[in-house]
Amino acid sequence: TDGIYNLTARTTDLAGHIMTSPVLETKVDATAATLIPGTPAPDGLNGWHVTPFDVAAGGSDATSGVAVIEVQLDEGAWANPVSVNTDGTHALKFRVTDNAGNVNLLSNQPVKLDATAPTLVVDESGTAGAWYISPATVTATGTDATSGLDRTEMNLDGATWQATGTMTLSTDGVYSVDARAYDLAGNVTNAPAKTIRVDQTPPVLGMRAAGTTGDNGWWVTPLTVISVAYDATSGIKTVDGKLDAGAWAAATSVNVTANGESTVY
Repeated sequence: TDGIYNLTARTTDLAGHIMTSPVLETKVDATAATLIPGTPAPDGLNGWHVTPFDVAAGGSDATSGVAVIEVQLDEGAWANPVSVNTDGTHALKFRVTDNAGNVNLLSNQPVKLDATAPTLVVDESGTAGAWYISPATVTATGTDATSGLDRTEMNLDGATWQATGTMTLSTDGVYSVDARAYDLAGNVTNAPAKTIRVDQTPPVLGMRAAGTTGDNGWWVTPLTVISVAYDATSGIKTVDGKLDAGAWAAATSVNVTANGESTVY
């Protein structure tokens, strides 16, 4: 039985003489020490840690006492504690040795660290100038090298977040699109808001003439043909005019002064 014993022996001869030996101290510890692994609880999701952390161990031994308590990370040096500060899945070993030389070893204890947020790329596509003149598509693509991508989400004009990676804007207007990506450890990356302008509707354009009318569709004085232009979404950028086969020029009105038939564009 484990413990410390004082043993004494004696011998007696046939004449009755007795010889007693000195006390011999004998120690028995056949029981390994108790090992207490000290891995902190994950602070992320799905068993992942999202911040670097230290791992320590404790132990006790009721007989000979604890000599050394050690932790090993990924087959590295034994120490106590050890620091886990590199993304990935790591293997831990724990051991405690008592003063009698008994060893209690606990192997292959995995821990996972993903302290890096996912990458997020937001692209837009469509027939574009300063404005999109076709439906505009916004695509959010996330990747994560360690725990893996969980989902991407998008938000239109501050409304409810939607679990999607694609959003198509097919109605004229100015939009604000936000996107974010989550990895399986719970890290999140937010992309800056994108302003998307869509105007698929051509402007309204008309003309009216100012002068003195005669008979049978003729004007009897020089006249000015004035443009009337309107656009409800992006607004009017330029108005060009020309007379007959002349060159286009920036003009909101065209003067007709020559007798005869003329065409105003």
